[in-house]
Amino acid sequence: MLRVTIDAEMTYIAGLRCKDGVVLIGDRKIVSADGTRATYENKLTQDVPGIVVGYAGSDILSRRFRSQLVGMVGTFGAQPIGFEPFVEKIEDIVTRLNVRYRDKVTDEIEVLIAAKLAQPLVGLRHIHYTGVADEVLKYKAIGSGEPFGEVFLNHLWRDDMTMSQAAEVGHFIIRYIDRFRLDEKVGVGDKQPQIWFLPNDGMPREAEEGNLHLLDKVTNERLTKFPQNVLSLFKPA
Repeated sequence: MLRVTIDAEMTYIAGLRCKDGVVLIGDRKIVSADGTRATYENKLTQDVPGIVVGYAGSDILSRRFRSQLVGMVGTFGAQPIGFEPFVEKIEDIVTRLNVRYRDKVTDEIEVLIAAKLAQPLVGLRHIHYTGVADEVLKYKAIGSGEPFGEVFLNHLWRDDMTMSQAAEVGHFIIRYIDRFRLDEKVGVGDKQPQIWFLPNDGMPREAEEGNLHLLDKVTNERLTKFPQNVLSLFKPA
């Protein structure tokens, strides 16, 4: 059967496990099916207290996933849900959507879930497009921008990395992809990358505007130096 691309995957979402918690970072760009329009929206959401979800896939499937996620959460009422049952329900949504539309789109849904568990634990899971969840022990990125960030994550992630340091790396990667137009479907427009902190000690919180502006200043300084640093590798000795 003919596979028709409704929308290309248009995301960069990364989750990094740090010594003091977990950080989720996402871009905001959503490109229309014909490639003529772009909007900038949140791709990381906290619909259940203590649980942050980030998703990547075609625009059509992303919107269906978001709608079904909200609908599922609405059935909980005042009854709390554990992390594992929540992950299993997301597995079901991912499986259902990807199976139903596998012959109609080329970019299936993938999901990253971070959750505040019993002190001092934070869970981080990657739900593959097959609908199977894996625990993330170091870091995981999803979306079409993933290959462009891998070189930085591979070299910069370490066991003693702090959430603040991880936020700097993730912020840089998204702005780097955007600045050099490595993937036209990843970007932030006139906004900032979206960043969620899930500390071992404390509740999840989204990065505040002041924090994002400081990160932007540091990132811009690094991006200004980046081309010169690369060119210097090829200068004659």
